[in-house]
Order: sequence, then C-alpha cells, then structure tokens
Amino acid sequence: MTDNSARELRDSRLAADFITLEIDGINPDPVMRWAELRSVLQHLEDQAGRVFTTAEAVSEALFDEGGGFGISWVLKQGVLDQLHTQQFVDDYVLPPRMAPGVSEKLGIYVYALIDPRDRSIFYVGKGVGDRVYSHVWSAMGAAELVEDGIESEVAAVKSAKNQRIRDIYQSGGTVEHFILRHRIEPEATADKSAYAIEQTLIDALRLVEAPAGEAVLVNIAGGHTKTEWGVIPLPELIRRYAATAAPEIERPFVVLIVNAALNPDNSKEEIYEEGRGWWLAGPATRNIADVPIFFVAADIVRAVYRASSWEQSGQGGAWRFSGPVDPELEARYVGTSVAELKNARSTRRWRQHGWHPYPVD
Repeated sequence: MTDNSARELRDSRLAADFITLEIDGINPDPVMRWAELRSVLQHLEDQAGRVFTTAEAVSEALFDEGGGFGISWVLKQGVLDQLHTQQFVDDYVLPPRMAPGVSEKLGIYVYALIDPRDRSIFYVGKGVGDRVYSHVWSAMGAAELVEDGIESEVAAVKSAKNQRIRDIYQSGGTVEHFILRHRIEPEATADKSAYAIEQTLIDALRLVEAPAGEAVLVNIAGGHTKTEWGVIPLPELIRRYAATAAPEIERPFVVLIVNAALNPDNSKEEIYEEGRGWWLAGPATRNIADVPIFFVAADIVRAVYRASSWEQSGQGGAWRFSGPVDPELEARYVGTSVAELKNARSTRRWRQHGWHPYPVD
C-alpha cells in the first residue's frame, strides 16, 4: 500500500461517481456513501507502507476492519481495481514513479534509505528524478523502471544493498526514503558550502534513534543554514509538491497551522488534540454555528473539523473547540494546497503555528 493510495482514491473518478451517481444495490443516502468512502480512505492511510501478498488480505484490511457498517460492492471492486494498477513484483508493492512535475521541483538532491526494523541508514546517495527509488526497483526485480545507470555500482556494494532491501520486504516492511537536502545549487563561498554540509549531516543524524533516547549530537538542534529544503520524508515532500491548489473556501472558516500533522507517528486523535486549542478565538468566530476548522501543515490541508462547542481555559482568554470531522469538506480539500490563500493574507502575518480566522467579508 503506497503513501499516495488514499490521495489517488480521493481524487479519482471512482470516488466522484460513487457519491453522485444513482447505482442499483447500494445505499442511496449520500451521507452514508460519504461515510463508506471516508472509512476506506482512512484505512488506506492507516495501511500505507504495508505489504500485502493477497487480494483477500487487502480486502480484510480495507473493508472488514472497523467502520460499523458494510462497504458497498461497487466501492470495494473499484478500490481493488485501482490498487492493482500499482507496481507489483512477486506480490510486493513497490514505489510508483513520482507525479509529473515533482522531480523538477526537487532538483538535485541527496537522499537516505532507512531500514524500518532498526531505524538505521544503510545507503546515502545523490540524484535527480526517480533515482531515490531505483535501488528498490532494481533489488526487487523491476529493473525496467530504472533509468539512471544504477546498475554500474561496485558489485559488492550492490549485492549487500540489494540483500538488505529484499530482507526488509520479506520481513513485511518497506524501505523508507528520506530526502536530506534538495534544490542543491552552488554555494557562494566556502563557508556557506561548509555550513550546508554541516546542516545536512545534522539533519541526517536526526533520523537515527540513539539508545535510551539520548541525543546523537550535543548540537542536534543546531546548525547554521535554513532547513526548509532539509531532511523530509519523501512521501511528505511528494505530497507538498504534487498538491493542487485548494478550491475556493466558502467563508466563514478558520485555518489552523498544526505542525503535529507533519509527524507520521502522530495519530489523527493526537493531531486533533494538538490542534483544537488553546487559541485566542474571538466571539465573532465562536458564535458561528459549526464553523469549519481547516488543519494545515506545510501549506497542505490535513483534516477538516466542525467546531460544535467551545471551552474556555481556566486562566481565561484562550479557547479550544470540540467537534466532528466534516467528511464532505475533507473529501474536497484534504491534500490540497492553501499556499495561495497564505500569500494573499497581506493584512496579518501568517504565523508558523496557530489561528487564522477568515470571517465573512
């Protein structure tokens, strides 16, 4: 199951037709159809990175676990058909090619391959385009996808690397791909080049989990260069660069910058708890019934809730909301970019973390 599976389903013709068309034998209530689709999308997100060897195992993970209701046969078959269009070799799901335009935005990059079993970095390289995926493609028998001469590696290095990759997949895991630095360009001075190398090493060592939770470096939080192009999991980087602009959002609504959404280890419940408060939410917002709250991280919409009630902190002044997910707004906006909305906000600064209300004009 790839990291793009949920996004591809959400943006597909299948999802749109399932919600809107009259189809014999399935629930005619669009709200229930939304609930079915959202359940499958959530399971696709939860199962990202897992390897399934049979269609039955995929079906059980996506359609039989949780939800509290059955999934329509039309949606089941459509999702299975869509998943079968991904790259399979010997029953293993391999990384797909990058979406059009993503590799151009990455430019020249340095990458690391991580073994998820012990969090060790077992390979570091540089490349452009799909080079970062070529090692897995080659090791797992999809050499026809490799375009950049990776087969010219030293035999001993290639053999050890390929065996490590196969062991990871055969154990039920998948290789994790991280971009350590991208958009690499010549530095103006030797000092700037040295600082860039220093920052890349610090970022790379952040990926290594030290024993007993101890820091690998005493300056692990330091460095001298901006990290906006620093270490980022490749699926997250692709999510940002492949995102389409969010459709216009009907006011009123609130944008919440919730950086906890960037951590793949955080559950949706943890992100919700982090995002819902405490904020300086004024009465103009709190008095709007079920105002939509868009959770955003790195300019990408990650979730959409409705604020159905408010609670004030014991110290006064700050508020937090409670409310359910809005499946219709999530289906339309999750995964899209609000960069244009941010760039247009000239009267007030778009903070790195926090509350951005958009009242009715």
